[in-house]
Parts: sequence; C-alpha cells; structure tokens
Amino acid sequence: MNTVFSQVKIDSITKTNDDLIYSAKDSIIYDIKENQVHLYNEAKLIYKNIQLESGFMLIDFNNNTILSTGLKDSLNTYISKPLLKEDNKLYKADTIKYNYTTKKAKIKKLLTEEKGGYLHGRKIKKDNDTTYYLQHGKYTTCSLEDPHFYINAKKLKLIPGEKIITGPANLVLGNIPSPLLIPFGIFPIENTKSSGIILPTYGHSQSLGYNLSGLGYFFNINNNINLSINSDLYSRGSVRIGTLMEYKKRYKFDGDFTINIARTKIGERERNDFSLSKDFKIKWRHVQDPKAHPNNRFSASVNLATSSYMQNNSYNSDYLTNTLASSISFQRKWDNKPYNFSMNLKHTQNTLNKQVDLTLPELLFSINRIFPFKKTIKNTWYKNLGISYNVNAKNTLSSPDSLLFQDIEQNMKNGVKHSIPISTSFNILKYININPSAQYNESWFFKEESSDSISSYGFWSIRDLQLSTQISTKIYGFFSTKNKSFRHVITPSISYNYKPDWSRDYFENLVGVYSRNNAEKQSKINVNLSNNFEMKKKKNGKEEKFKLIENLSFSGHYDNTADSLKISPINISMRTKLFNKLDFKAQGRIDPYQYDSINNKRVNELLLKTNKLGRITNFSVDIGVNLNNVRANKDSKAGTEEELDYINKNIDHFVDFNVPWSLKLFYNFNYLKQGLDPETSQSINFNGDVNITSKWKVGFRSGYDLKNKDFTYTSIDLYRDLHCWEMTFNWIPVGFHKSYNFVIRVKSAILQDLKLTKKRDFFDY
Repeated sequence: MNTVFSQVKIDSITKTNDDLIYSAKDSIIYDIKENQVHLYNEAKLIYKNIQLESGFMLIDFNNNTILSTGLKDSLNTYISKPLLKEDNKLYKADTIKYNYTTKKAKIKKLLTEEKGGYLHGRKIKKDNDTTYYLQHGKYTTCSLEDPHFYINAKKLKLIPGEKIITGPANLVLGNIPSPLLIPFGIFPIENTKSSGIILPTYGHSQSLGYNLSGLGYFFNINNNINLSINSDLYSRGSVRIGTLMEYKKRYKFDGDFTINIARTKIGERERNDFSLSKDFKIKWRHVQDPKAHPNNRFSASVNLATSSYMQNNSYNSDYLTNTLASSISFQRKWDNKPYNFSMNLKHTQNTLNKQVDLTLPELLFSINRIFPFKKTIKNTWYKNLGISYNVNAKNTLSSPDSLLFQDIEQNMKNGVKHSIPISTSFNILKYININPSAQYNESWFFKEESSDSISSYGFWSIRDLQLSTQISTKIYGFFSTKNKSFRHVITPSISYNYKPDWSRDYFENLVGVYSRNNAEKQSKINVNLSNNFEMKKKKNGKEEKFKLIENLSFSGHYDNTADSLKISPINISMRTKLFNKLDFKAQGRIDPYQYDSINNKRVNELLLKTNKLGRITNFSVDIGVNLNNVRANKDSKAGTEEELDYINKNIDHFVDFNVPWSLKLFYNFNYLKQGLDPETSQSINFNGDVNITSKWKVGFRSGYDLKNKDFTYTSIDLYRDLHCWEMTFNWIPVGFHKSYNFVIRVKSAILQDLKLTKKRDFFDY
C-alpha cells in the first residue's frame, strides 16, 4: 500500500508552505501519494482571513481545495456541520468545497446571517471574494434553522455587506406559499439604516370609525438625522399627519422634534352631536452631552398643543393630561470663579381652563456662597459665615390661549429681584445647632396701575430685610429585645422670623411678577417636630435594617403680627416604605379654632376650651403597591449597541416575556372640610401584565372612582410572541376613546433574542 499516515496529538498543529494552519481532535492522516491531508473530529483550519471548522476535512494541495463535511453519529444524525468564518462573517452549511487560491466555493444548504436577516440556500456557488449565487434561496429575519416565514426565490445573489438580489419571489408563511409575488427584489444589507415604508396598525374607534394608524415613510437622511412621516386615516373623515425628526451627534447632543396636525370629525353635520376640531401638537427634546462643553449647557423640553389635541388624538393614558409644560434653558459657569448665569424660556398650559402662561425670558445670575472668615484659626461663630448674591429678571405673559397675543401690553408683567443672603451655623452645649441668617431683598417694578385702571410706567422698588434664627437638635431613643433593636430619632426645631415694616401705601398699585407684600412687618415663631423610627433584626448571624417610619412630622407657627387667629393650623405628614414594595403617604391639617356655622367663618376661639385639640380640615392617604419583579439590564449580541442602549433606557416601552407577571396598585383617599359640609373622594388604580403561557401575555390598566362609581381610563392589551413576529391587540372597552387596534409585524433580531415585544407604537405622539 502506498499511503503513509501518522497519528498526531490532539493539541498538535501543522503549518505548510501554503500558510495553512490546521488541527484535529482525533487524528490527522497524510496521503503523500495524493498530496492530501485528512482531518477527523473537530477539524480546524485557518488560512489568511478564513477560519473553517467541521467534523471532517480533506485538504487537497494539488488542486488547492478544501472539502469540509459533517459526521454521522450512532443514530445516523448529521452532526458537526461545517462552519466557515470569513472577514468576521459566519456561514453554516452541510458541505463546503473551497478553493483557497481562487477563493471560489461550492456549498450545499447554506445558512448565514446578514445584518439581522438570515439567508438559506440549497446549492451555493461562491464566485469570488464578494459574491455568492444561491439556488432555491430563502431570505428571512427568523433566526431558526426552519424559519416561520421567508421570501422564497429560485435564484438569489448575495454581495456580503451590500445587498441581496432575487429574481421572481413570493412570501411563504409556515411553509405555505402566499399569493404575494414580486417580479424581483433588492434587499439592502449595508450596516446603515435604510429608508422604507412604515406599516400601519388596523383598528376601530366607536366615534371615528375604522382606521389605519401610523401609516408613513421613514427617511434615512444620514448617520446623524432620521426623518419619518406618519398618519392616521379614519373612515368617518378624521385624519392626523405627523413628522418626527431624530438627530444625534456623538459626544455633542441628541434630540427629537415632532409636529402633528389633526382634523377630528365626530358625528354628522346634520346631528346635534357633530363636532369638528382642528388641532396641532409640537414636541421638542434636546439634550447636550456633558462632554460637549464643561461650562456651557443648552437643553430644551417643549410640549405645546391645542387644548383639545390630547383628548381627540391620544389613545393611552396621556389623554387624561390637562397640564402641558415647556422649558428651554441655557446655563453658563466660569472656571475657578463663583459666577453662574442662566437664561430660561418657559411655558405652562392648562387644557381645562385654556390658560397659557409664558415666561419670555427669565434671566438669573448668581455668585456662589463665599466664606470670608473660613481661614480663621479659632472655631468662632463667624467662621462659617457665608454670603452670596442672586439677581432674577423675569418677563411673563398670561392669557387664555385664544387671546394670548391680543392686548399684550395689558397681559404682560415683568420685574427684577435682588437677594443677598447671609448665614452661619454653630453649636452650643455640643448638641444644639444654631443657624442665624439675614437676607436683604429688593424687587424692581416698572408699571403702576391706579384705581381707575390708568397705567403709568417708571421705576419703583420694594425693599425688605428678613432676620431669622433656627435652633435644632436630635434626640435618640433605643429599645432592644433578644433579636431586634429599635431606634427612634426625634428632631425638634424652633425658629423665629422677623421683618421690619418697610411698606408704603402706593405698593398696592404696582404691577409686576414679584409680591408687593414682602415689605410688611413679620414676627413669626415656627415649630417643627420630625420623627424617624427604624428596626434592626438579626437573622442567620446577619443584621437587617428596616425603616418602619421614614418620617412623621408636625409643624405650625405663631404669628405675632396678626390681629386674631395667631396660631396656624397644625400640619401632620407621614411617609414610609415597607418591604420595599408598599409606599404609604398621609397628610392632614388640624385647625385649632372654632368655626361659626352661621357666618361660615373661623372665629378667634380655641377649641381647647371645649376639650378638643382641633378640627380636621383636610386629610389624604396615598398607598402604592409595586409587585414588579426586579428587572436587570438586558444584554444581547444581536442588533447594534444603539438599539440595546435604547431598550435598556426605555424598558417600560416593551413587554418582557422573561418576567412572568407584574402588578402595581394605587389607592387614594381625600377628605376636605373647609366649612360645615365635608367632601370626600377615593379611587383605586392598577396596571400590570401576566404571562398566560410562555408566548401569551395580557396587559391591563384600569381604575375605579369610588365616589362617582365609575371606571377610570381602562385598556386591555393582548401580546403574542411569535418568535420572529409579534402580535398586539389593544382594547379600550369604555369611555370617549372606546376602540380596538390590532397589529402583527416582523420582529427585529435583538427583540427575538431578548424575548421582548413593543408595548407602545404609533399612539405615543
């Protein structure tokens, strides 16, 4: 026999003159006559940018070819199939025949991943460095070897990193061909975002009719800017058109800008319930990266809308929002200097009473606290003496939205306020803290309005000086049992505030943004008592710490300058968190004075004379129970780093099938008694989701108003994880937005890997 062979150790590696590096677990057999090498079991080969692994490998040095196949086990199962890695691209196959000189190849049953898509082929020919030809090819985003759906084509051409080109093809669902056919197809697979159609959600609204929501187009302008246009179309004539621009400059800034215009038609013109609303909404978010500039910072959060937009166009709990707010801010600080400057533009809007308040602009300049005697060696009372300076200039415009830019001069107010606070702190008798302070304020006004509404302009100032001293300490109480110890911390404080009377009669006629009453005399004693109660428990040799009561406080004041009713109502508040699950908050107010039921007013007679501490004028309780499972940050090799970062920052926008259930409960109770008749209200709200199976999840949100005996905003969501697809069904059974919406769509590779499903979609405008 003319074959020469040798047995090589498992960890041995042979290198030939052709720069082939190869190894095998079981054996390497050399056929000198045929100039071939046979590699058995866990065969590995490295040649330049190519790595090949399989159960069996045959290297033919005469023809410069490599034949790579799998092996059959004792059950005749084909295992250890070839894996080809070229330029960090992985190709799975049944058989690979590769010419390492020409870089041409013939492959049987190929499976490879291309930018979130998977390509299957029965027979494959590799023509050169960059082109593959596939016979009976399949293209899909399903990661399974037997995909749930695919685009089937007799011939495909793959140019890695660029595109996939097909001839006539059709969509196959569950191995059943569909009637959806295309004459040819070009699928970009570049490592960049691509423009394309945004598919809509189908649904029905009781008031607006059948609809397609979110239909639009996505424009990939460049790596820094994306633009999408979307719309809602309703069968009864309503329409919404919106645009969203997202921008990001790495290490500089990121943000998004949204504009929505809507025309909402309800009912028919001939009917009494007919209404036609034309609305708009503008949102802008801009965040500057701290690395962009250490001393300057610009940010924006704009949320503007017509008063009826939220009610007509929001199909989630946002439609209950009745307050909108915006802020655009520039901040500046100086290195090694105590100066700070900021400029703000602000907007607040109440959609119920249609009141709009604008601050255009607000300028703030401040000097940080300076300690002129800090270097004093002796520990004197003035060592901690600090002084600072603040100036605030503000211009406001307030009006109903329909009259906002009418009679601007009448609705506009402005002013400037200067403040110079001085304070220090020291201890006496070691445990008593003394905090004296003084603050000089000066407010400037530029408008005066007489009793007959005649306005005049000029310069006026209101000055005041506030002197105060606070005394506080801490008292500790301890109590222990065999395995438990308790600590009670009491923090009493008493302060005295005094202002001399610098008021003038003409102050009442001044018009501005700052108070005209600051210069009036004040002499007030404030009392506050705070409590904290904690427990330590020994378990298995370890101490566990629990906060039984985080804070229980009592506060009030005595006003020496008041003619009557000098004692203020007593404010009581309590908050705690038990078992890291239950949040409890309560607050109330007790009025110490009697109430005249005939004249409906308080009288200067203490209830203590009738052996009563006081009367409860308001009381509220808020209880929240959060039974959510702890969610750790997600990690996946599928998708891009930006996609994973977005998911972890917005995990509440996704349904996590790895979390079997979650539940949040909220209870609110309010009691108010200003006069004789008390008013009470209480409500229960809850939301959460639960896995029915590993693939089905139900989400819910609802509540019940116990006073009005009616359900609050209610929605039920049904989610189905179809691996490479996702299905969502949303149902709002009651209320103004009674409707349902249904969507089924292909899921991205990273969401397949993490078992996540999108919770919100086109209704979050």
